[in-house]
Amino acid sequence: MLYDRISRTDVAERIASTEHRHSKLRVRIKRLKDEGSDASQEEEVLGLLSNNLAQLYRRQASLRRTSWTIGTAALTSSPVPSPRP
Repeated sequence: MLYDRISRTDVAERIASTEHRHSKLRVRIKRLKDEGSDASQEEEVLGLLSNNLAQLYRRQASLRRTSWTIGTAALTSSPVPSPRP
């Protein structure tokens, strides 16, 4: 369970970092286009970052589902005492 928490924290930090880079790159692309410069390389990198971000979101969702399923299983797997006759 601790490993899941660390993994979820790591993925959340990576998402935050990638979102930050993504937003900075979008600003740079806009600035380059406003200047009339070629922004094709930056747009390609933005596409890669977008794909990376999508993968991180899927990983985060998977970790959340897994931890929820494990947590639910732990709650329901405890033996229930049978009623005494």
